[in-house]
Amino acid sequence: MLDNDFDFKIISHISKFPKIEEPKLLEIFPDNNFSTKGRLKVLKERKFIDRFPKMRTIPDLTKKPNFYVITDLGKKVIQDYLLSSKKLKSENRRKFILDFLPVVISIIALLKSFEKELIYIWQQVTLLLK
Repeated sequence: MLDNDFDFKIISHISKFPKIEEPKLLEIFPDNNFSTKGRLKVLKERKFIDRFPKMRTIPDLTKKPNFYVITDLGKKVIQDYLLSSKKLKSENRRKFILDFLPVVISIIALLKSFEKELIYIWQQVTLLLK
């Protein structure tokens, strides 16, 4: 599972492309703001993304940029994250309604109980404003 929203943003951005270069990712998600290199390392260790070219024991003098691609497990994690996020929003909305509804009903009942007084006050205010 993803640790936080930054991981989700990074992995979902990677999933939008067949492959994306590491410098491009660092341009979109600067390392000093998002700790992108560390997050990429963790996502790769968890096998949510893969990196190409693979690390070699012999130094490569051409120094090609690294590309990241999303794995099937990474796609599953994105779907799970979106589903759990949707469920959480639904639960929060339900909780808000259940917490808010009794307050609204109480206010309506209070206003109804002082209906005559409120009408009288309103009439007096309108007379003063004329």
